[in-house]
Amino acid sequence: NLQWGLPWWGQDHYILLCVGNVVLHGIFNLGVENVASRILGLPETEARVAFHELVDTLVSFDTTYMSPQRQPMQSNDELAEGYRLALALLSIGTDFYMEQDPAHPEFKQLVTPSRKIMGDNPDALYYFVPISPSFDYIIRGARAGEVYLSLTVYGGLAQGGFASSVDADLNFKNITFAEDGTFEVFISTKPRPADNFRSNWMQMSNSAASIVTRHCFEHPLSAAVDPSVRVNVSISLAESHAPPSSPLADSEVASRLRAVKHFVDAHSTGMPPQDPTKAPGWFSMQLNTIGKPAVWASDKQDGGMGAVDIAYAAGYFRLERGEVLLMRGRLPSCVFGNVVLWNRLLQTFDYRSRQISLNRKQMKSLNGDMFGEFKIALSAADPQLSDVDRLDAGDRKGGIIFWRFVLPEGEMFAPTTKLVPAEVPLEQWIWPDAPPREG
Repeated sequence: NLQWGLPWWGQDHYILLCVGNVVLHGIFNLGVENVASRILGLPETEARVAFHELVDTLVSFDTTYMSPQRQPMQSNDELAEGYRLALALLSIGTDFYMEQDPAHPEFKQLVTPSRKIMGDNPDALYYFVPISPSFDYIIRGARAGEVYLSLTVYGGLAQGGFASSVDADLNFKNITFAEDGTFEVFISTKPRPADNFRSNWMQMSNSAASIVTRHCFEHPLSAAVDPSVRVNVSISLAESHAPPSSPLADSEVASRLRAVKHFVDAHSTGMPPQDPTKAPGWFSMQLNTIGKPAVWASDKQDGGMGAVDIAYAAGYFRLERGEVLLMRGRLPSCVFGNVVLWNRLLQTFDYRSRQISLNRKQMKSLNGDMFGEFKIALSAADPQLSDVDRLDAGDRKGGIIFWRFVLPEGEMFAPTTKLVPAEVPLEQWIWPDAPPREG
């Protein structure tokens, strides 16, 4: 009997075997619990139960999220990157939900060159803080050389869960700054305060869960690897300070562990399987092409923790040995623009030792025109052409090309692409036609 590809003993026996394995697994776990409780003297605390739930979530990450059905990886090396993602999620979840308290808020850096999730960007610094609608907050700061600064309040369905909505968004163009360049933003569920001191206000909903600040830089050296780049932003309760924190009770540790669990799950196994028919229009599902740029919208199918000021354009690429993907286009009028290479898990390639991203200050093909025409070669080997920029794919065969245009104006066009076979010498490269000019 080969129905469903099953062994000779048949479908019914196979189902019974699976059920039996589940039962045996449960009995084994009960045995472990019994030994731990009676022999080792470990009590059945709330925190211990929550910790086991977190461990189970990590196991599910391996067996479900990293399964061939969810992640059709192209090589064992790419599959192995998934386990780096698991540890990054655990690290970030621990920082934000185990060691943070909405009553004692503190901005912490979301991603770093060695801790990446959700589509990081070498030319930007992101800061995150969990919040509660039970409190009012004040954010204080000053611009520190960013070409773009924004604050976004996200709503969430559960502590540690995925952002489900945008409550409020405020960028530098709509922030009132003091004469010395500083600013304050009041955040509350209640109506806007009447005093002039708090002229900047963001209203959060009763499901408000977190705040993300975005700081985009266009420097010859990407901000994420430039030790001289620092941002100036802090957060505190608005009216009064909460009492000093006490040692965490068993129930509180359990609650925080479950928030970490929810965070890991929401950004992996808990995400719906990829459905190409529901991809946002700006993401091309045709290999080696880029979708037409469009501004992110939380009420559509765009997903994730995007920003309402930013237009995105993206697509998958795949290169065989020696092949080169040529990309040509015109940058729209915007305050920031760059292109980044990600793996299929939405993590940038290593940008500490390779040029895997380009902002406008790094694009020599623009010849100083921030809204001009660019030519980029995505390749493993450097073509060393004076009028062509290069994205370094290294030994990778595939990934995602991702464009960002912040506060764009006018019509935007998708970059055009052309795959050059390995045997074609660079002097015979034929570039794709450039997209039309606006209007």
